[in-house]
Amino acid sequence: MASSTTTRDFQRSPRPNPIYALVVGLYGCAILAPLGIIALTTAIGNTALLTFGGFATITLVTAVVGSATARTPGFAVVIGRHRFAWLLAVVPIVWFGLLIGGAEAGIAPWSVDSVVGWSLLGMISGLFLGLLLTGMSRTRHANARLSDATDLAQWDAWFPQRRRRVVSAILVVGFLCIPAGIVAEELLGYEWGFVLGQTAFTVALATSIGKPNGRTIRVSDAGITVEHGIFRRLRPWSAFEGFTHTDDALVVHTTPWWRPAIRCDTGRIESIDQVTDALESHLPSGSERTTN
Repeated sequence: MASSTTTRDFQRSPRPNPIYALVVGLYGCAILAPLGIIALTTAIGNTALLTFGGFATITLVTAVVGSATARTPGFAVVIGRHRFAWLLAVVPIVWFGLLIGGAEAGIAPWSVDSVVGWSLLGMISGLFLGLLLTGMSRTRHANARLSDATDLAQWDAWFPQRRRRVVSAILVVGFLCIPAGIVAEELLGYEWGFVLGQTAFTVALATSIGKPNGRTIRVSDAGITVEHGIFRRLRPWSAFEGFTHTDDALVVHTTPWWRPAIRCDTGRIESIDQVTDALESHLPSGSERTTN
């Protein structure tokens, strides 16, 4: 079944547009180009030749990978339909982590000093491009599946009020960690106080920015689509096991235990009856349960 679906996605979907192909090319460049540059750094001592070789490597890898992607029909759709597409953001971290570890252990043919700088650059750029590529692929998959689907309901989804307060409290604590870290380092002599304070603040800020406010959720016969900004993701009905509707929250429960449920503030949904009717038409009513 998965093989036939993949083949159909390839056959029915157009070739990726130039923007998507460019992002894939840059992602391939983030993965492969640092290796070429590290090799050139070891072999070439002339700065001008090294600079030219580095730009040539980046251009060549980006052009080859991007051109191959642009010539492959349905590439974006097939990538976006897989639930593990997020691994695109993990691969650069693992790849360059192994490279640094190999250099440290003496397995790689390069020294640690020559590897670390380019590896960190590859990690950061690969992580960013991997996240961007994941969002773009899922959006194109959703667009392809929803082109002939029937919309049943749509609403603007905000986090339930109680959970919004928890996220706000985390952000306040994160702000307080910075002066606390400075005090711990300057007055108490704790060496890592400021670094840990900054880390806690960064985590709190990322949690606040990442809270799912301002989303648009669509219910159709193809599944549930979550739209956030220019990105959208479609999950089939098989990914959900039911929903709970209370005075405070509408919770759509996911089938895998590890995947977070979709939680919405009931008070911000205008046509709640239409929404619950649309959900009831596809989710078994016996799967409803009390929220925690």
